Amino acid sequence: MQAGQALAVRLRAARPDGTVVRERAAAEFFAPGKDPERLPADRIPDRQVPLSFDSSSRLYTATVSTAGWVPGAWTGRGVVLDSSGAPAGWGWFTVTLDP
Repeated sequence: MQAGQALAVRLRAARPDGTVVRERAAAEFFAPGKDPERLPADRIPDRQVPLSFDSSSRLYTATVSTAGWVPGAWTGRGVVLDSSGAPAGWGWFTVTLDP
């Protein structure tokens, strides 16, 4: 995808028994060159977007503008937050933006 385009984020948060987690969720994005999966010092997100729960699809969703983002491979993390706002679970993904 091109830098500046809209990015659709969809996250399914499920427990091992298959029930959907109904807490708050966010998508975090880490700029190219960071390695947040391996390096705790790189885990400060460069962009963070709250996700809304869509009861019909049972997904957390958001549309994110990538205007102003540098091209390259961005690491993303979908995070489910517990009632205190602390991460309760997450999954990693990669989005590559072309110039």
